[in-house]
Amino acid sequence: MNKIKDVAIDDLPFVQAKIGLANINFENYVKSTTRFSGGRLNPVRGKVGDQKIAKNLDVKMLWETGYAIYDEVTMKSCNFDASDCYTAKTVPAIYSIDQKKGYVTGG
Repeated sequence: MNKIKDVAIDDLPFVQAKIGLANINFENYVKSTTRFSGGRLNPVRGKVGDQKIAKNLDVKMLWETGYAIYDEVTMKSCNFDASDCYTAKTVPAIYSIDQKKGYVTGG
């Protein structure tokens, strides 16, 4: 197997990551020198832009060699009685609360 050569210093180790249809921005969190290992958990932090509120979204991560395999059991989160389970969920961001109006930003 040949190694990929001449990779730009600002290229990420993966091609793309999405939650639902929105791309995840890893700027300032992942660098071209960040290492990921196969067969173990590799947490990654990123930001995703404004989206509609959704109860369950797909998570996809594309590498040079194809999409990452994910373990649905470890990615799935549920509430205490398992009536609400999800892989990824989008919720409103509340940046300020007004005494008379309630929250003034978010969904």
